Amino acid sequence: MLATLTLEQWSHVATIATGIAAVLALLLGIWQVNKSRLSQERQTTFEIYTQFLNRTLDHPEFLEADFSDDQIKRDPDKFAKYEVYIDLLIVTFEQLLKDDPHSLPLKSYLKSYLIGHRAYLCSERFQKHFLEQLEPELQAFVKKLCREWTEKSVVARGAGIMA
Repeated sequence: MLATLTLEQWSHVATIATGIAAVLALLLGIWQVNKSRLSQERQTTFEIYTQFLNRTLDHPEFLEADFSDDQIKRDPDKFAKYEVYIDLLIVTFEQLLKDDPHSLPLKSYLKSYLIGHRAYLCSERFQKHFLEQLEPELQAFVKKLCREWTEKSVVARGAGIMA
């Protein structure tokens, strides 16, 4: 069959083949650009996470800080540093969630970290001034954490147990 094609028909086949090759090259280029973008996003996430871990090493007292009003009044500079630490924690966790939004191990890890900061995250100050600025997924995460903590506290007080 191919041997019986005329020169003009071969020209049409070549034009079609060239068009198909161009479309495939375009799709490959898009795939490579997307792969490169994802790689760059992951690198950025790694750098942010590394910065967060270094900050934690610099201030291990912030790892599970539970600042009461008295502590804030005694050392407002330390509290300001803690708020910057929390801001870095939030930026880091938002980026981690953006890169892998469906990872259950990641969400479990984030929850274990956030539990140490629930007194601040669930405080009136944070809820009133900062909660709405969070990305929707992290905002829902913090709201759920605070709701669970409040429910456990109510149950514990009802049973006469300190939460």
